[in-house]
Amino acid sequence: MSKQITDFMKLLKLIELDQKDFAEAIGVTPHTVTNWVRGKTKPKLTLGEWRKVAQILGVPLEKLPDDFTADIDPSILATKAAERPGQYSIS
Repeated sequence: MSKQITDFMKLLKLIELDQKDFAEAIGVTPHTVTNWVRGKTKPKLTLGEWRKVAQILGVPLEKLPDDFTADIDPSILATKAAERPGQYSIS
């Protein structure tokens, strides 16, 4: 079975954070994050929680997509990849 790799998962990899740690940092269960990434549910976060997500991911709040299955601004992925040259591929 093929697993879809979303831009959000790529971004987590680029900042060296797994879904479990991300979930813990924003105060949700890992299962909740998995459901977001798979598109089973959409995140229902407060503005403060979205700000926390932006801070953790190191991106401006306005650059975050509406959900975690959407494409993330390619410049964000490129910037994060450039911060860790040679470590990750974003393609």
